[in-house]
Order: sequence, then structure tokens, then C-alpha cells
Amino acid sequence: RYGAKNHNSSCWVRVSAAWAGNQLGAMHVPRIGQEVIVDFLGGDPDQPICTGRVYNQMNTPPWALPAQQALSGFRSRELKPGGGNSAAGRSNHLVLDDTEQKIQAQIKSDHQHSSLSLGHITRIEDNAGRKDHRGEGFELRTDGHGAVRAKDGLIISTEGRPNANGHITDLSETAARLQNGQSQHDSLGDLAMQHQAQEEGDQGDVAHAIEAQNKAIAGDGKTEGKFPELSEPHLVLTSPAGIESTTPQSTHQHSGQHHAITSG
Repeated sequence: RYGAKNHNSSCWVRVSAAWAGNQLGAMHVPRIGQEVIVDFLGGDPDQPICTGRVYNQMNTPPWALPAQQALSGFRSRELKPGGGNSAAGRSNHLVLDDTEQKIQAQIKSDHQHSSLSLGHITRIEDNAGRKDHRGEGFELRTDGHGAVRAKDGLIISTEGRPNANGHITDLSETAARLQNGQSQHDSLGDLAMQHQAQEEGDQGDVAHAIEAQNKAIAGDGKTEGKFPELSEPHLVLTSPAGIESTTPQSTHQHSGQHHAITSG
């Protein structure tokens, strides 16, 4: 009651958690200025324990009520001198939005406005909660740098798999189109040799390289317990409608071995 409202204002008290184990569990350390509920084990005044925290007129919920009652989750605050219990400053949040017909999930950091949004995407900012609608699906975005890495291979595709059916690496349509491209390349190479436009064997290495790459992408199904695709760490871009690339600056493509382009 008469303390300086710092870490020396009371004795150290254990805080209960929803989940606690040996270097595992949930961790939400009370911050200076928060209202806590203190109980005493067995009624012993020498064994206080913090059993929870409550909101009050000085510590309001992370999203305004009752207007934002569809929001649940966590919102933290950057820990600065003074305890990190200020209503201002940068924050992180994990939000589950159960608004009727507009559900979404968000994980967001105010640093570089980095976020992953899933579902019916609506902006959630500060205490006001839901703001403008921004689209449907998913968005992974940041004002800083971004990187996507997958050691065993990566597929970026607009081929539909409704309701998440099929294996995550299924690319049967892509493998079929690549096989058709390989066959076309082989046929054109044979025609070029027949009309003496190329020496015999000029396209042999190219054909073998394309065939090996296609097999690595399609897979052979010999790996027990695994889906056959991507037996090598390829990056596969695929779309049933088209792939477009544009830049106001320069485009640089390099192949250390062969560069094959087929159409038709």
C-alpha cells in the first residue's frame, strides 16, 4: 500500500500458471501496476501465492468491450523502464476473431508491421480492435526483410486443392506438363538433327538433364512412408492460368548447365 510501486514493494510471490513444468509451460509475468489476486496456501500468511490477475479502471482489456467481444487472445507490450504496463507503445498480439461469418486468426508484431493473417482478414490495431476489411485467404507481410526457406524443396502454386485435400507436395498436373515439355524438346531435337540443323548428340545432354530434373520433381515413389514428390530440393513455380514477372529495373537469370524453354 505504501510501496514505491517497484520490484521492492512486496515480498517475492509465486505466480500460478495455466501450465507449468520443467522449463516448459505458459509464462505471463505480472508487471508493475497490474492488479493481482493473492491467496494463502492453507491459510498460512507465510505462504502467499498469486492466483490470477483482473482488469479494472486503470487496467482495461486489450480490446475495447463490449464492441470487440468477438476477439480473444493475447496482447503484450514492449517492456520499457517503468514495468511495461503502459497503454501506449509497441505491442505483439495473437488474436482469434470469432466475428460471425468473418472469422480470422492473426499473429502480429508492431516491429516492422510484421504479421501473419488467416481467414477473413480484417485489420486489428491498438485498443480499438477490428477496423477495415482487407481481403480473404492469408497474408504474410512485413515492412522489413522476408525469407522463405525449405531445405527439402519448395512449391509455390495456384493449383487448387479444395478443402486442403491431398498431400502437401502433390503436383501431379505440374509433373505432367513438365513431361510434355520434355517430350516436345526431344521431338524438336530429333527434327533438328534430321534436317542437319544440329549435330547428332548436341541435344543429348540437355534431354538427359531435363529428364533427370523431371524425375526428381515427380519422384519415383520408392521412399517408404513418404510422398514421392521432390526427391531433390527443387523450387517449383506452377499455375494453371499463367506466371507473370515484371520489374522496372533488370532481370537476371543464370543456369550453370542447361537452360530449356518450351511452349505450345
